[in-house]
Amino acid sequence: MHEKTLAELSQALQSKALSSVELTQHYLKRIAQLDGNLNSYITVTAESALEQAAAADARIAAGNATALTGIPLAHKDLFCTQGQRTSCGSKMLDNFISPYESTVTQRFLDAGAVSLGKTNLDEFAMGSSTESSFYGPTRNPWDTDRVPGGSSGGSAAAVAGRLCVAATGTDTGGSIPPARRLHRPDRPETDLWSGVPLGHGGLRFQSGSGRPDGPHRRRLRADAAGHGRV
Repeated sequence: MHEKTLAELSQALQSKALSSVELTQHYLKRIAQLDGNLNSYITVTAESALEQAAAADARIAAGNATALTGIPLAHKDLFCTQGQRTSCGSKMLDNFISPYESTVTQRFLDAGAVSLGKTNLDEFAMGSSTESSFYGPTRNPWDTDRVPGGSSGGSAAAVAGRLCVAATGTDTGGSIPPARRLHRPDRPETDLWSGVPLGHGGLRFQSGSGRPDGPHRRRLRADAAGHGRV
């Protein structure tokens, strides 16, 4: 299932060839098996993800689905998600539980998407390698001695490692240019940042995966504390 594109998975969900619960369980299993080596997620919200998946299946059965209904995705951990930790990659917010939902994540909820969790980032999104996070560096799925770029490196690595179908990010400390380089090697014609419009002012959601290239493929060296330095 993780080899399929968002469009292919959306079609399979709409035709009931698979359920969102099955798809969500598949991605949660991949996260449990593979993310220990990548550190792309700060928080995995398995329980709420499965609840959202069940609600998505009911919505599809009722004929009230969108193209994103039932699609498992991840959010960069600077978007507030109600009742869940939003850390911004900082020790200062390690125990912060957001009392409200951000506009960005609410729009995905309204579309029926499933949130698998919150992805790693440079602390407060200030960086271009995802090495400055309190939770440790994120590693590049295609070469774990290299960084995935940043500040949205956790989102880029989760998508490239096929630990979610798609992920949100921001263009702050240099996120978009390095993340664009993580495209699928078996589908070189696919642009990572092909947007899916969500309406309400033109918010766009990015999907894809892939192999890194270019100047942001910097080698990662671990220091004594286990955190990466260039």
